[in-house]
Amino acid sequence: MSSEVGPLKGREKEFKQLNDWVSKAIRNKQSTSIYISGLPGTGKTATIMRVLRSLKQRVHSGFVNCATTSTLTGLYSELLTAIGSDAKPTIASVRSAVESSKLPLVLVLDEMDHLQSKRNASLYAAFNWPQQLSHKIIIIGIANAIDLTERILSKLKLTGTPPLCTVFEPYTKEDITTILKDKLEQQEDKMDEKALELCARKVAAMSGDLRQALHIVNQTTSQSRSVRGKRAKLQVVDATSSPLPPSSSTPLPAATTPLIGCRQVLSALNGAYSTPLARARLPLQPRLLLAVCLTISANKKKSLTRTSLFAGYKRACDAVNVPPLNSDDLASAMETLQSQSFITLLKDGKLMLQVDSETARKVVCDTAMLDQISQLNL
Repeated sequence: MSSEVGPLKGREKEFKQLNDWVSKAIRNKQSTSIYISGLPGTGKTATIMRVLRSLKQRVHSGFVNCATTSTLTGLYSELLTAIGSDAKPTIASVRSAVESSKLPLVLVLDEMDHLQSKRNASLYAAFNWPQQLSHKIIIIGIANAIDLTERILSKLKLTGTPPLCTVFEPYTKEDITTILKDKLEQQEDKMDEKALELCARKVAAMSGDLRQALHIVNQTTSQSRSVRGKRAKLQVVDATSSPLPPSSSTPLPAATTPLIGCRQVLSALNGAYSTPLARARLPLQPRLLLAVCLTISANKKKSLTRTSLFAGYKRACDAVNVPPLNSDDLASAMETLQSQSFITLLKDGKLMLQVDSETARKVVCDTAMLDQISQLNL
């Protein structure tokens, strides 16, 4: 795990908010639980881990990936391990260990949506530990679903101390551009300004997943280094096979660093987003647009046009509590649907779905979102 401290670029506000919440809970000996949500690749886990590193002298901390540890007994065991206790994992031993500890315990439950069950007993129990066991326990849950505490854990409101909630918004084009520039400044490889903007714009429109943007940069720089290495080898071969004796005063020219351009970036983007797997797992914004297309197309009294699609999209964003894209990024998200052959632009200016409704629903892959949008009467 990285030992870097301080906020991630583009996540300064979120870092300060989380640091303030945890620090206040420690200072006031206050029962506290926190829920962090947001799309994949928005820096949720990395930010909270940096917060904990900044507070490492003041707390014990533990980290649980709920995809692999999803039982209450398993969570009790992780709590005890974080404190340094080898007691039997029961609720009584956890209470005793926490109360006898000099420092409070912060337990991070990553991918906590894996704790969902018929009655959500583990989820409710985890969020209630600070109140039921000890104010020394601070629970921080992380998941993608923005409305998990509202939709699935509505009874938390009745406890009087529901979790503090914060949403990590997708990285913007400007955020991604700044971060990629910083990364490239630390490397020998250079990227054309327009190519960098293309990468940032496409990733922001698709998902705002910084990890995807970094993957694109890593892929293109790796290819650039490979090309540079091959050219250097060819120069050596040409020089050694020459019939003329090499001149000591004319050294071999250094292999130049080729500038990474739009063609290489576009190729990497297509590879990342155009595979069958990527088609089946479109990021949120294109899926949201596709859901709106599906809803409008089902309305026989209304035509599917860019105007009706964009108007419906804005209403849908409000309905599902997702921040809308600006006009440029929205157009880019629409281009994604066109390039993947989900929709096509007709000669009369209208849009048409190129897949049947069942396929579109499978690609959207979110029944709750489809139901919410279908109720808007688009």
